[in-house]
Amino acid sequence: MTPRHAQPVVVRLPDQELPARVDACDERHVTLVLSVPPDASLPARPATIEYQTPTGIHRISGELASDPGEPAVLRLERAEQEVVQRREWARVDAEVPVDVRFEDAAIDLAATVALNVSGGGALVRDTVGLPMGARVVVELRLDGAPVVAGGRIVRQAHEAKGIELDAIAPADRDRIARFVLARQRAELRLRQERG
Repeated sequence: MTPRHAQPVVVRLPDQELPARVDACDERHVTLVLSVPPDASLPARPATIEYQTPTGIHRISGELASDPGEPAVLRLERAEQEVVQRREWARVDAEVPVDVRFEDAAIDLAATVALNVSGGGALVRDTVGLPMGARVVVELRLDGAPVVAGGRIVRQAHEAKGIELDAIAPADRDRIARFVLARQRAELRLRQERG
């Protein structure tokens, strides 16, 4: 995937990270404008630009150099590109408290934990034998107010069940997506700190 014009990116260098925006992009190069102009041109060196879309985190690595006449303009010669996640919705491992209620009121509530979440679903620890195909209402307790959504059980994975969220308010789906992206950023920072 190619970053769009004005896409916010982070330029990752061995010794620093710089916020920037995409000015232009083609098959071989990505031209960037730094958010904070440097005092002097950056020396040519390997770098990675990283940006996010709703489907995940994308990285483009290559050789980075400043424009000779304008130190705030950088040009990355592409060497390789990587997509961290390739899903309709980015997913992150996170233990999130969740209540699962069946649409059939005769079946009790299951208070459990989501093992991972995305804007399209959640994998929950199954402590009560949730039946495949059952319609459910889930209440995910993310940071702040709970997210309530309707869905159905679509997958079994060991002692967990996958729930596809197919009845959710757009604002709640956006909250989940923001939660996922914030967790991804935190995980990336930890990995980089560990070196």
